[in-house]
Amino acid sequence: HPHSHIVMRGKDDRDKDLVIARDYIAHGMRARASDLITRELGPETELEALRKLEQEVSAERFTRIDRAIMRDATDGVLTLAAKPERDPGRHAVRTGRLRTLERMGLADEVAPAVWRIVPQMESTLRRMGERGDIIKTMHQDIAASGLARGASDHAIFDPGKATSRVTGRVVAEGFSDELRDRRYAIVDGVDGRVHYVDLGSRQANDEP
Repeated sequence: HPHSHIVMRGKDDRDKDLVIARDYIAHGMRARASDLITRELGPETELEALRKLEQEVSAERFTRIDRAIMRDATDGVLTLAAKPERDPGRHAVRTGRLRTLERMGLADEVAPAVWRIVPQMESTLRRMGERGDIIKTMHQDIAASGLARGASDHAIFDPGKATSRVTGRVVAEGFSDELRDRRYAIVDGVDGRVHYVDLGSRQANDEP
């Protein structure tokens, strides 16, 4: 997933604090960058756009296809044309995604080309996406620290459990959400497992 990190000085041209709206950092900069790239390289072709959507068909996270499904569904029911006259490629992508959601228990074909969408589909997929990101982060940090652990030795700390407690050595830490200053730690536990611990957002009076 090639990407760039941009470091900006926190002062404007008058040497005052540079204040940028959080929504602009999260979305506005990306939109501006997309416009500039389009001017340089030309608009994305329909084939390129379709290939990107095809990569989302089996994704275990909330995707653009899911957003379109929710938009076009009425009272949680989506009806697809059996033989679409236009855009058969996107129709196939949407049908494939619905089959994937069906295997996940998030959609059900109640009649030919008629799908019932589970109300909790979006929240469930977003949790799955977050869990996938956590597991990927754990693999990277564990490899960088030199620990030898199998997938079954990984655990995500749940502070909601009354008996939850992690004792061990912190082997890595970082940001899970840089915009909100949300941090995490990877702990090599005395129980022989490696734990991902969400530390939450750092407050202004917290120690570094």
